Amino acid sequence: MSQLDLVAPDGACWKDERLPDGTPRRYQVPCPEVLTPEFIASVQRALAARGLYHGPITGSQSEATDEAVRSYQATLGIWSSALSVEAARKLGLLPQPDNA
Repeated sequence: MSQLDLVAPDGACWKDERLPDGTPRRYQVPCPEVLTPEFIASVQRALAARGLYHGPITGSQSEATDEAVRSYQATLGIWSSALSVEAARKLGLLPQPDNA
């Protein structure tokens, strides 16, 4: 049910999910062209520094990466392994918006 073809005004894409209670939610995710091996490695390092990722820094999306992203985002109310723009910003991987 992913909607990664819709582009948000700031260059992010959209992802749809269902919350555990069945409520639909849409949130911004980095577009595919942002998800380079270098970016994924930065995600892995940031999550490892927080004790959530325990695998090797490979720059490849893996089950261990997905689980660490899911664990981190659960604290933000996002129940997905697709990295959100909000989480990427909180991890220091994407810039904050100008009005933040």
